[in-house]
Amino acid sequence: GFFVVLALHGLAKYAAKPKLRSYLLALAAIGLGAAVKYTPLALCAPALALRAWTLRRVGTARIAADAVGSVAVVLAFFFAGSPYFFLDFPTAMSFLADVKRINMGFTLGPFHHLGSLSRAVGVPLFVAALAGLAMQLLRPSAARIVLAGSAVLYYALIAKGGQPYIRYVVPLVPLAALG
Repeated sequence: GFFVVLALHGLAKYAAKPKLRSYLLALAAIGLGAAVKYTPLALCAPALALRAWTLRRVGTARIAADAVGSVAVVLAFFFAGSPYFFLDFPTAMSFLADVKRINMGFTLGPFHHLGSLSRAVGVPLFVAALAGLAMQLLRPSAARIVLAGSAVLYYALIAKGGQPYIRYVVPLVPLAALG
């Protein structure tokens, strides 16, 4: 949860005022967070999209090169936090296969975590968060798209993962408060 919130902070700062420092903070948090738990990887797409949007006037070749550099930064911080993923890659792949097999045992609907989130923040804040999400999507700006897109992608990731635990919605609570 901490690294997701830190990455969102960096992305929101970058969306408001495009400074490389804020963007690199977000990438570092995504990489370090992914070393601990896979869920921060949901923020890669919004981060890359936001960066491409701010660089839209420099051309596609520069945007593509920047995207490769951004992924390299995330991987470098992931390696710093979890070097044995790369140093013992066959074991890491075996572990991921086991995790996938275990997760297939859960049969949750796509709305299970919405119930968890409503219990975590309370029904009034949950309803306000859904209204805020809709408002963010109806009045788009770079910051709103990043925050709303991150929430939607993160939710899709945890819903697809099939884990039934309420702790997976914790990183959504600050986003709900912003709604």
